[in-house]
Amino acid sequence: MSLYSELKRRNVLRVGIVYLAGAWLLIQILETLFPIFGLAETSIQIVVILLAIGFIPAIVLAWVFERTPDGLRKDSEVDRDTDVDVRGSKTFDRIVIIVLALGMAYFAFDKFVLDPARDAEIIETETARARTEALFESYGDKSIVVLPFVNIGGDPNQEFFSDGISEELLNLLSKIQELRVISRTSAFSFKDKGVDIATIAERLKVDHVLEGSVRTAGNRVRVTAQLIDAHTDTHLWSETYDRELDDVFAIQDEICAHVVDQLKITLFGDLPRSERIDPEAYSRYLQARHIVHSGQWDKLPLAEQLLSEVLEVDPDYVPALDTLILVYASYKGDRFPSQDDKRRAIRDVAARISTADPGGVVDVRHRAWIAYRYDNDPAKAAPLFERALELDPGNPDLLLTVTFFLRNIGRIEDAVTTAEYLALRDPTCIYCLLAVSNVNRTAGEYDRAIEILQDAVAWSPDRENLYWALGSALLQASRPEEALAAFEKQQDVGMASFGRLVALHDLGRMQEFEEEFARHRSDPDDLALRDPLCIYCLLAVSNVNRTAGEYDRAIEILQDAVAWSPDRENIYWALGSALLQAGRPEEALVAFEKQQDDDMAGFARLFALHDLGRMQEFEEQFGRFRADPDESPEAIARIYAWIGKNDLALEWLEKMVALDGPERLIGIGTGGFYNKLLGDPGFDALLRKHDQHPDRYEAIPFKFTPPGTARESQ
Repeated sequence: MSLYSELKRRNVLRVGIVYLAGAWLLIQILETLFPIFGLAETSIQIVVILLAIGFIPAIVLAWVFERTPDGLRKDSEVDRDTDVDVRGSKTFDRIVIIVLALGMAYFAFDKFVLDPARDAEIIETETARARTEALFESYGDKSIVVLPFVNIGGDPNQEFFSDGISEELLNLLSKIQELRVISRTSAFSFKDKGVDIATIAERLKVDHVLEGSVRTAGNRVRVTAQLIDAHTDTHLWSETYDRELDDVFAIQDEICAHVVDQLKITLFGDLPRSERIDPEAYSRYLQARHIVHSGQWDKLPLAEQLLSEVLEVDPDYVPALDTLILVYASYKGDRFPSQDDKRRAIRDVAARISTADPGGVVDVRHRAWIAYRYDNDPAKAAPLFERALELDPGNPDLLLTVTFFLRNIGRIEDAVTTAEYLALRDPTCIYCLLAVSNVNRTAGEYDRAIEILQDAVAWSPDRENLYWALGSALLQASRPEEALAAFEKQQDVGMASFGRLVALHDLGRMQEFEEEFARHRSDPDDLALRDPLCIYCLLAVSNVNRTAGEYDRAIEILQDAVAWSPDRENIYWALGSALLQAGRPEEALVAFEKQQDDDMAGFARLFALHDLGRMQEFEEQFGRFRADPDESPEAIARIYAWIGKNDLALEWLEKMVALDGPERLIGIGTGGFYNKLLGDPGFDALLRKHDQHPDRYEAIPFKFTPPGTARESQ
């Protein structure tokens, strides 16, 4: 008998096929499941090794033993005529067929269902990475950072002047769309740090560095500037200007022109020029701006006084008016009696800018901001933001504002594009990086968000809550092991403990999770998880789950929040609301009874009474509630919507609009109480009537093409 026939007779081939097919199927399943439980890639490698090792004993056992009606026996002891288990052999054939069928089914499922999803995720990640790389490459070697010029006059009180000259040069160069200029925040982050030019250029990913010094003496100023090729550390150009203070604007213009000439930039417009003003007034303006940019909030009144003096000399000097708005916005405390007074003051200054330079970038930028934040008019704000970006695409403050604006109106892809361009301009601005990461997380691009946050940690490892943000992104990307490592570096104890618990849970380390969770909940002196921000996070997570209809999960989260912070305002309202929506009115009533605010508790009680069928109590209490002239029409509308009386709900929503304005309709429908109203044509008509329908954002035209990509496509 041949070896092949013998292998076949002893079922070795069958066993081998079943083993290999089963092992392959098991590995495919584990590759899907292990990441969900936070198990590292090495876990799968260990399984593969064990299965490979187990193949040899399986084959040996199949060769040595034969299955008979009496069980397994050595092949040498089997009588082929009487002891062979024919039925068992057929059963084994069926097992082979079933395993192979399962393998083929999983292969088809993986190929046609899982594969496209994986491919889409890979494409998304690579698209984000390619977008960033394309922006870098589109500028070629046309990138520069203007480092703070050194004050060598010996008077520290003149620091504002040298910083101001640097910033003015930076602002001039940033108006050249063909040049990528690093923002002030990033450039000034290296001030007095003793970091060499090559390191700065490498960290900021720029090809050129402009540095220099400033000395003032009486009415004379000496400015030395030098342009350096960061790759070779060689000076491309250097010049010293020793002139009257009146010539400071000409000096700035000449330096800008030399940079353009040395970098061989082909301009598609005129070379930008400094705006002229009396030199003494200019010095006061620089001093005021230095106060704001350096965060000397106790000196804001001095900055305001200096700007007033500048505007006495030139009432239409737009840079001073622009800085005055920044001063007003930065005030805390009693400078303005109320927020409305502060907003009125800002509007007044913005109106002066519109008169002084109508259609200029500062005018358009402030009108966009007012339309967006003060007037809640995104349709009006969008074209203004679009125009502002056309005029000043490199302004990091503008880019940051537009990023959040686009995210808030649901234009996530556009928000990501703007955010990525912001990261190029301001790579060390931690707040900016957090914004860019946030937008990428909203878009589901977790790997890109993690990459950005890792850069932020490298720039500023001591920044508050940075490791919390990184750990959260890692958790969302199903990388709990790395998330745990990040959370353990979080400085704030409460945030660190909260993050650690979530990571332990997702890692499947349930014993540690339960022990630590129980300890935090039971210790009255342990404030780690009573941090208000942690409770806020829980409320946010709960709200997302309620919106998604995951009421049981929302309740579980809110019960944890109550355990950690039972005195938190409106915590029982949130818990009771989730219980109501989950169809558990009895428990909801108990929660509402614990609500500290009596008015809120009485309002909440109405929902529970109705759902419990205690209609007489409900009608009596609701009647008193409706008759109270101080009660909100929205509250009454919410109750009618909950109990399914849509016509009355719409009637009271109209009363709300008449009393509070159509903006109050924004957000109506979230939280679950209006679920029975959402599909009603009358509600749709109401939103459209008052121009508050969500699809109005979809119709808002907005387009921003970063300058580098615009050039590349031409």
